[in-house]
Amino acid sequence: MEFSTAVWNVGYVRRNEQVFLLVTLDKSALPGEFQYGDRFLGSDVLEWHSQNRTSKQSVDGDVLQTHAEKGIPMHLFVRLHKKKAGGGSAPFYYCGDVHFIDWEGDRPITIRWKLPEPVPQRLWNEFKIPQG
Repeated sequence: MEFSTAVWNVGYVRRNEQVFLLVTLDKSALPGEFQYGDRFLGSDVLEWHSQNRTSKQSVDGDVLQTHAEKGIPMHLFVRLHKKKAGGGSAPFYYCGDVHFIDWEGDRPITIRWKLPEPVPQRLWNEFKIPQG
């Protein structure tokens, strides 16, 4: 797919009956209203926050909850920082086609996603995955 900063920079992209979640875990360099508390709860569960404008009753809210029933893949890409040390954008790690577990709140919605496989142990420290 063609890259567009305006589209791909928002972290939630719907294209060709697929959804792409682009998660940057460390948001300390962003303004306060964009410092969503996305984090791993374990090696195979991610807690993710929608944009502040997304409600459960919206079209996007419906897709987030019912994506599996509708046959819409939900692809998760994760990175720790937005920028890499030498400059430029940091790469994302593909974590697979995740599945909705549950949600709470509204505007933003807090959603827990189940990964198809645990994140490799070599990334646990980088992604601040709780151990134990």
